Amino acid sequence: MIYFDNASTTKPSSETLKNVLLDMEYNYANPSSLHNLGFSVEKKIKESRMLFAKYLGVNYDEIYFTSGGTESNNLAIQGVLNAMFRTHNHIITVKTEHPSVRSTVMAFERKGFEVDYISVNKKGYIDKDHLKSLIKENTALVSVMDTNNETGVIQDINEIGKIIKEKNKSTMFHVDGVQAFGKKTIQLKYVDLLSFSGHKIHSLGGVGGLYIRKGTKINPILFGGSQQNSVRPGTENVIGILSFASAAKECFENMEARSGHVKALQNRLLQVKDKIESVHINSDEENGSPYILNISFLGTKGEVLLHSLENDSIYVGTGSACSGKADSILKHMGYTEDIYGSAIRFSFCHENTIEEVDICISSLQKHVEFLRKFKRR
Repeated sequence: MIYFDNASTTKPSSETLKNVLLDMEYNYANPSSLHNLGFSVEKKIKESRMLFAKYLGVNYDEIYFTSGGTESNNLAIQGVLNAMFRTHNHIITVKTEHPSVRSTVMAFERKGFEVDYISVNKKGYIDKDHLKSLIKENTALVSVMDTNNETGVIQDINEIGKIIKEKNKSTMFHVDGVQAFGKKTIQLKYVDLLSFSGHKIHSLGGVGGLYIRKGTKINPILFGGSQQNSVRPGTENVIGILSFASAAKECFENMEARSGHVKALQNRLLQVKDKIESVHINSDEENGSPYILNISFLGTKGEVLLHSLENDSIYVGTGSACSGKADSILKHMGYTEDIYGSAIRFSFCHENTIEEVDICISSLQKHVEFLRKFKRR
């Protein structure tokens, strides 16, 4: 089996799974319980929180645990807007954001909030001058993804944040860092809220995190407990959090080596341009994330090609696992249906090999040729 769908979800690492079994046996108590077992688990969660804070360069009490990236994005956006709506009811985001951002913003738009959507160029980069012109006195929130989940384009978060704060200091800046966390350094100098997720970096699923800068006005979206300062109440997912911390430790300690390895994989797969005609690269080959490569094989249907590769036990994606078929990021980037309809997303991890890429290229040559002949007939 060759698995090139790591941007969707990753396989839990062996070390994390080993630690999970121990934690399930010994660290199962409720961290809110008053006895020693509960206190011991609470201490482990605090140690995990301190680990994430260390890697992000923030205070440990600015880290909150959630059920994943979607909840983190919802808590950040809903929490800020609910806290600021009396004086600030304007939102800015990007057309190419993850559905958990765009759908949440659209829900507030239906409630009467004013929303501006920033367009992107054909590489996926936003127009910073356009962003600056949109920021107003009543702008509550700007939400921009660090690394795009479909194309791997990386926005200049530091420069974007500087533009926002120079134009309006009271405007909150939220960054969806799900595809960036553990894979690259994220500049948080101007960032007020950062979402990140466990199952993208080889932890168990169902756990995520949200950095909230101290002093940020935010209302909870869940109620019923005092856990995590009542910002995100409810009994913590202990095993998930501990697995997340274990996986994060592996990622951050090996970040440079892993990044170099997957870049070699990406470069190898780019050789497909020399082996198959009418191939369009939708990612930024030079400056994008090495973990994601989006390619269109013109004259095919992306979903059909995906299943053809699956017959050879090669697993890829066509876009966000949370998006509908017609909601392609490439469409928002200005590409026509022949491009976005034939697109495949390959996403790597450190366990993938050059040999796997070569096998994938051979499989692509076979299936693309067949599908193009079939379509012509």
